[in-house]
Amino acid sequence: MKRSQAVITGDSGALHMATGVGTPVVALFGPTVREFGRFPYQAHATVVERDLPCRPCSRRGGRVCPLQHHECLRSIDPQNVFHVLARLLA
Repeated sequence: MKRSQAVITGDSGALHMATGVGTPVVALFGPTVREFGRFPYQAHATVVERDLPCRPCSRRGGRVCPLQHHECLRSIDPQNVFHVLARLLA
């Protein structure tokens, strides 16, 4: 990860490993939220998330959406992620 120009990842161990070695990160937050302390602590990290009334659905997220739609992740636009990444690397 240290040799990568950037990392795009979900709220996972990869996020924290990349920030730990100083690699720029675009983090996709679905069911989890920053208020639970799972936020990147590095200046070169940007979180992409949607403000939905069903978030957070649990303290740690999970593979199963309680409402069976996973809109928190499905509604993140790939073009938006690309633009965030481009700004981060500029």
